[in-house]
Amino acid sequence: MLEKEYPEEGDLVMCSVKEVFPYGAFVILDEYDKEGMIHIKEISSSWVKNIRNHVREGQKIVCKVLKVDASKNHIDLSLRRVTSQQKKTKVQEFKREKKGEKLLELYATNIGEDYKSIIHNIGVPLVNKYGDLYAAFEDASTKGKGVLKGLIDEKYIDGLFDIIVTNVENPLISITGHLTLESYSGNGVNVIKEALVTARDKFKDKVEDVEIKNEGSPKYSIHIVAEDYKTAESVLRDIAEMAIAHVQNNEGKGSFKRS
Repeated sequence: MLEKEYPEEGDLVMCSVKEVFPYGAFVILDEYDKEGMIHIKEISSSWVKNIRNHVREGQKIVCKVLKVDASKNHIDLSLRRVTSQQKKTKVQEFKREKKGEKLLELYATNIGEDYKSIIHNIGVPLVNKYGDLYAAFEDASTKGKGVLKGLIDEKYIDGLFDIIVTNVENPLISITGHLTLESYSGNGVNVIKEALVTARDKFKDKVEDVEIKNEGSPKYSIHIVAEDYKTAESVLRDIAEMAIAHVQNNEGKGSFKRS
């Protein structure tokens, strides 16, 4: 988000509610410093008797971008189209983004360089590589400052790495999802076992750990441990989809639910 003026349609954005009216709410998009509007029909999937039961001034909310008209500086948003899991993931991403930006601002202050210049020279290249500024700092914290070489000017590396070493922890995160798998073939038990083992083995090297447990047939849990949420979520979905596809191809069915 560092040098992007407007979000794109379909993006999830963190917002602060500015004003609430009977017909909708005006919000500030925190990552863009732009104003957007949520029409009352996009507040909730259920009937809205009193809009203030759903949003209030000063509240932090996650919205989905429906339409952007840069020529009119107009952004239409939806609150009702954001799932609880999307909200949770976006809040985590936003917190990480703010942590990364604060460290970059601290570094800019330490060397007496304009923050916008530091964003352009350091922030943008790291986000382009990692997709997440804090993820770049975590990688450097884990693997050393060599990961920064070739991405940013050499003159910045030592000082930035000092900031990273002092301020960045690299804790592993864990997430869980739940599978329901049923096979009606004569070899159903082995079909399901093969589906789970094959899917686990295909993706396990992308994360720190994958654990699949039988929660009482036909229910199974998938527990992922990884260095960041994006990787964990991706691997969790990939394992679930591959396992379900295998079972479906062998006279069965399956479904997946994120915890």
